[in-house]
Amino acid sequence: MKMYIVNTSSLTHRMPHFDFSGGDPLLINSDGLGGTSPESVATSICMNALSLFIPAGERLFAKSVRRSLSSVDSKVLRDEIDIFCSQEASHSYWHIKYNQQLTTHKSLRLYEKYAGRFLDFCSKKNFLGIPKHLTVVGEIFTSSASLRFLSMLYINIRGKRVQSAKQLDPIVQFWSWHSVEEIEHHHIPYHAFKYGSKSRLKLKNIFGIFAGMTVLFSLHFLAVCLLSFKMRKYFSIKTAVTLVQYLMGFRSGLYTIVAIESFKLVLTGAPPFDVDTSKMQKFWYENFENIISFNNKERKVSG
Repeated sequence: MKMYIVNTSSLTHRMPHFDFSGGDPLLINSDGLGGTSPESVATSICMNALSLFIPAGERLFAKSVRRSLSSVDSKVLRDEIDIFCSQEASHSYWHIKYNQQLTTHKSLRLYEKYAGRFLDFCSKKNFLGIPKHLTVVGEIFTSSASLRFLSMLYINIRGKRVQSAKQLDPIVQFWSWHSVEEIEHHHIPYHAFKYGSKSRLKLKNIFGIFAGMTVLFSLHFLAVCLLSFKMRKYFSIKTAVTLVQYLMGFRSGLYTIVAIESFKLVLTGAPPFDVDTSKMQKFWYENFENIISFNNKERKVSG
């Protein structure tokens, strides 16, 4: 499957159920080692930093994409936008539940509150199309983190560090579900907002993408700092180096990839992440689809 190509996409609105009781959400046990390896601690910090503003972010993304429906002619794309919004609503709902465990720490609770208010404010103000650009950059951001998370699980399970997905706790299963749906649907804003059109080089689009990156990088980095302080007992020099590489590595850093792909999109109109994700999706279906409790998996659209 090629990302950002509508006629090969397949979206499913899943309605999962997770029980987060008894787990420590600060540590995402994605390596089967209790979550204390430098790679797992860095992953926990970066993914949880996303979770703190995902509920409001997902609301903004869905509202922004829904505004584009009046200019969408393709029935396939209209159906995909409907599933996209349903998926985002589910993500927001379950991240609120997840964050109730995460934000038992006062500073994280305050951060979630004010970051959410800021993003809700942005969704109401359509100044220079900022919500649209926040949505496009946000989907690149979350799908980049999702690909990295599923890749880490792939390496650990295929490398036998974890015998099977059943050994991983519900928090890992929760993140795997969110990750695979981000990979499924993150092409939607690109097509809904017609970023491939000749209007892509408008100054307001370049400004909007830059503003979107500035907002999301700032929100995420502040959350990373707060979580790093809360998890300082797990820190070592190697953990700090791993975290910096995770975020700002020259070629593979999360912020680096998002910046490159966002500006490539707005300057050339070329879709970002035009890569084959079928291996990661197949891996998820083989290892997680049958161990997560779903209430309903009927709503599906294939182009």
